Amino acid sequence: MKLLSAFAVALLLFCLPVRGVDPKETKIRTPLMRSVDPYKVNAGEQVVILGENLDKERIAEVYVTDGKTNTPIVIVEQTEKKLVVKVPATLKPGRYAFVVLLPEIPPTYIEEPVKITIE
Repeated sequence: MKLLSAFAVALLLFCLPVRGVDPKETKIRTPLMRSVDPYKVNAGEQVVILGENLDKERIAEVYVTDGKTNTPIVIVEQTEKKLVVKVPATLKPGRYAFVVLLPEIPPTYIEEPVKITIE
């Protein structure tokens, strides 16, 4: 009887559906910058960027780009919803977009929808 009970339990465990990985846990959290303040600055000044998934787990580096050249910028503060960055003092006047580097293999660059104007 004990052997039959053990066999029934083993069969029941074997037939139970296997729990898969929760899709919510595997969803890639893409960084999204929603606003920058101020949007007009002088080279060398700091700006505050607000958005989602801006933490260190999702963003390795931040750049500004004129469409041809990506220029790295210094991250002063970084949380999930906020980045404070310092614009390079050597940046020439013009309109720039932000680009983030994701810490993935292979590395992935994403151009963000917010722009900044250097006066």
